[in-house]
This record gives sequence, structure tokens and C-alpha cells, in this order.
Amino acid sequence: MSGEPTSVVGSVAEGRALLTWTRTGGRSTVVAYGVRKPVTALRALGAQART
Repeated sequence: MSGEPTSVVGSVAEGRALLTWTRTGGRSTVVAYGVRKPVTALRALGAQART
């Protein structure tokens, strides 16, 4: 992943965040930092970020 992420919820400075990166080709990567989130929820968020 390169570039700055989009913060969906929270911030890294707060110690809890959901972050997304959109790559060329339209694929998205989602990271849960300090947040427990099921993989299915992260995949759904990634799919949502693409639309």
C-alpha cells in the first residue's frame, strides 16, 4: 500500500481506526487498527469503498 489512507472511523493517533486505501485498478485494502472487526465486515467495507 502506498499513499495516504482514508480514515473511515477514528484515527491512528487515537489508537483505534478503520482505514482504506484504493489502489489502481479499483481494488481496496481495509485495515482495522486497534479495532476488533470480523473479516467479513472488513471485506464488505472494502467492497463498499470501490463503489
